[in-house]
Amino acid sequence: MTFKDWIQGFAKMDHPFAEIATAIYEDDNFPTDDDYEKIIVYVKQQVDLENKIQSISDAIEEYKKNK
Repeated sequence: MTFKDWIQGFAKMDHPFAEIATAIYEDDNFPTDDDYEKIIVYVKQQVDLENKIQSISDAIEEYKKNK
């Protein structure tokens, strides 16, 4: 299971990751591998809100713990 697969599970939940999960689910260009640096760079190119970047970083850390 990749990060993208994992995070999409939160899309319809009442969870702090729900908003970014929905955005990732709707983004056909989101990286499909677990190159975390590439994911962060991609997110920074797509959004300019620091809290969104922090959210994706938090989600990556949670994913690594549960992997």
